[in-house]
Amino acid sequence: MLSIPRWLAITIIIVGGSILLIKAISKFRIKRKECMNKKIIEAAEEGDLVAQVILADMYYHGDKIEKNYEKALELYKLASEQGDEYAQMSVAYMYCNGEGTEMDCEKAFLWYKIVAERENEHAQLNIGYMYHNGEGVETNEKEALNWYKKSAEKGNIIAKYNIGSMYYSGHGMEIDYKEAFKWYLSSAEGGYIAAILRVSDMYFEGQGVEKNCEKALYWSLKAAEKGNVDAKYNLGFSYYNGLGAETNYKEAFKWYKEAAKDGDEEAQIAIGNMYRDGAYVRKNIKRALKWYKIAAAQGCLDVQKAIADSYFKGVDVKQDYKEAFKWYEKMAEEGETYGEVSIGDMYYNGCGVKKDYAKALEYYNRAAEKGDSSAQYNIGVMYENGHAVPQSYEKALYYYKLSSEKGHIQATFNIGVYYYKGNATAQDYNEAKRWFEKAIELGDVEALSAIGDFYYFGRGIEIDYKEAFKWYEKAAENHVAVGYFNLAYMYEHGEGVDINLQKARELYEKAANLGDGDAVRALEKLHN
Repeated sequence: MLSIPRWLAITIIIVGGSILLIKAISKFRIKRKECMNKKIIEAAEEGDLVAQVILADMYYHGDKIEKNYEKALELYKLASEQGDEYAQMSVAYMYCNGEGTEMDCEKAFLWYKIVAERENEHAQLNIGYMYHNGEGVETNEKEALNWYKKSAEKGNIIAKYNIGSMYYSGHGMEIDYKEAFKWYLSSAEGGYIAAILRVSDMYFEGQGVEKNCEKALYWSLKAAEKGNVDAKYNLGFSYYNGLGAETNYKEAFKWYKEAAKDGDEEAQIAIGNMYRDGAYVRKNIKRALKWYKIAAAQGCLDVQKAIADSYFKGVDVKQDYKEAFKWYEKMAEEGETYGEVSIGDMYYNGCGVKKDYAKALEYYNRAAEKGDSSAQYNIGVMYENGHAVPQSYEKALYYYKLSSEKGHIQATFNIGVYYYKGNATAQDYNEAKRWFEKAIELGDVEALSAIGDFYYFGRGIEIDYKEAFKWYEKAAENHVAVGYFNLAYMYEHGEGVDINLQKARELYEKAANLGDGDAVRALEKLHN
């Protein structure tokens, strides 16, 4: 299950032009509308400051004149020479972004510095940013903090947020969540969404402030009201799980849906889950699937996998191999190994498509090249059986070992079998036992019975029926058919244990119920 809060990246957030220079807002906007182009050009050429800035803006935006960054920069420079802060900020911005000139952060820094020293909060913010990131000047966290604070003292909410981020992540100082929270809260109170989210997160986690889910919910609501999709999801999650408020599926559904409409994959999945489980809404698998597919269409691989597996296994939907194939293929097209292996499996077994070992091998190879252990194991199986390739125990063993290196249980067990039988290698009971023990460590219960065989038959060690019985018993405890059978056999013949035909019969029946043919025959013999 996904959990809130959704942590923001611990970075200094700068929102492009809206911070470095808010071009859309010009103190000359009204005058610009009143002036004719010709008169503006004439006035600018005569050195009129207002006309120079108006004309520069027109060239920059392509407003009633063809856009021309070079001319805009030239005019901003002329106005800058007359001391206009707006023009100086514009020159800095254009150097910073390479508009009308080669990108030159060092020159941008110098222009921002001129304005910053005149106590302009936006320029001070930008100087802090440039010191922080080493743009146009050598990185200096101390100077960055100094300039951010100058800007923050004038009420700049982004500067406050950036200071909070420095304390939060320990940039140029010790991590101090309490101090970080103080600055984030000040920024959030000014309406900065990134800070609002951070404050909500810190209340939820109890970082730098006492944990308070109610306040976390309050701040999430603030961000959601401003349209923030993460906050909408967080509200849905909080109401669904009763965090900061009573559990309220109606409110949860409302906020999940708001986030889902904004394209949030996790919210779309959450709505699907609510339809699947009948939480607030009536249980409706079709609608659940609709929302899952919306999330899947956006590239959510976990949902694509779930949809494909549901169609393949017939879970919650009618089994449909063709539909499963479609979704697995979508994953495979995106280079996802799970999809490639699944398509390979369907071709190998002829599920929804005509059985085609060559096609199966093609998909397995694609996944194996990316290091997928299941694909490597499957290729080993194909070499072992000579499917679409010449039969080769040597190559099978090679692929099993590749797969085993990544923890594939069955591949590890098969290696043990190869050493036990002497396939592609000299028969080596000690090595076989080592691989079976490794398989057990990985969680393979079948290998428990295999270890018992070493003691029962004396393979590389002395025969020890009691030790064999112990291992077969472990296998039986894990519902392994051959474990039940071997244990029953020992009870029947009194090997390592007293004869107990009733116990033998019970264990044979358990093995038979798991499909063990030898157990069926053993039961018939006992009955006779």
